[in-house]
Amino acid sequence: MHNITKLERIANNPSLRKIEVINCPRLKVLEDLPALRRFSWENLNAETLPEYLVEIKIIKLEIKCNLILFEKISMKDATDEWKMIKHIQQVKVYGDKWPDGTYKSYIYLNKGQVISTKIGESDKSTGIYLMSNFPSLEWYDQKRGTTQIWVVADHGRS
Repeated sequence: MHNITKLERIANNPSLRKIEVINCPRLKVLEDLPALRRFSWENLNAETLPEYLVEIKIIKLEIKCNLILFEKISMKDATDEWKMIKHIQQVKVYGDKWPDGTYKSYIYLNKGQVISTKIGESDKSTGIYLMSNFPSLEWYDQKRGTTQIWVVADHGRS
C-alpha cells in the first residue's frame, strides 16, 4: 500500500502473510491478521514508530525511516521506539535515504541482538563510511578530513 493518505485500518484478512506500508500516515490499526508474518513500513517524515507495532505478532519487520528516527531505534532500551519492536524476532532498520533510493545506514537485529550495522555508508560523494561496530560507531569524513565517533548505547546481553 503506497501513499494512501486516508487509510486508517487494515483488518479481517485471515490469509494475509505480508504487508508493505509506504507513507500511510493515518494508519492506526492492524487487527485480525492471524497469518501475518512479515511487515514492511516506510515513512521518511515520521518522528516515531506507529503504536500498532506493539500489538502485531510477526516474525520479520523492515523499517525505512529518516535519520532521527533511525537514531532513536538504534539506542534500543533507552527509547520508547525500541519497546514497540523488541518482541519481533528479526528487525531491519534503514535510515537516511540517498536520492537513488538506497540507504546510508542500517541495523539488522535478530532476537534483540545487533548482528550487523552500518552508519553513513558512502557512495564516495560524501566519503563517510563505517570503520567499526557497536557500541561506538566511528566514521571518517573525507571532505572534512575528520573522524567522528558516535556512542550509541550499551548493547550488553540482557
